[in-house]
Amino acid sequence: MSRYNRTTTAIGMAALIAASALLGLPYWREDFALADLSTGSGQWHSERLADGSQLTLDASSSVALQFGDDQHLIRLLSGQILLEAGARPLRVTTPQALVETHDARVVIARSQGTTWVSQLAGSSRIADRLTLNAGQRVRVTDSGIDPAHPLDAGALEQAWRERRPTPSP
Repeated sequence: MSRYNRTTTAIGMAALIAASALLGLPYWREDFALADLSTGSGQWHSERLADGSQLTLDASSSVALQFGDDQHLIRLLSGQILLEAGARPLRVTTPQALVETHDARVVIARSQGTTWVSQLAGSSRIADRLTLNAGQRVRVTDSGIDPAHPLDAGALEQAWRERRPTPSP
């Protein structure tokens, strides 16, 4: 192989490695670098947010927080959360869903390309297309929003109070 071919091959390989690293960076950042709050296996965490809302993370969960003058946003990166939203509008995003709520209690879970929204009290708006009321649950996938169905809000509340795992249906 000539010196020119070796140099061209080396440059091509370096470009391929660099492109692969850059393409994988958003996934790494989402899972690790962007998490403001996270829990490990068997750990739970509750925190009062800057707007007065109460956020509880289930085990193996992580969120990124973006709180500013013009928006209050929680990105659910993994796992599930219980949110007791205050009077100021608050948004929670996952790859599948945008949930807007205030003066409400809601559980939002993310797993295997699906987001579950379980309304315990008050109401939430899902992607400006569906209003979810207390006692309702909805599944959101990349394909869209399923119809809402009834939820045993009392049982779900009890599970969170007792720090019991609450797998998505």
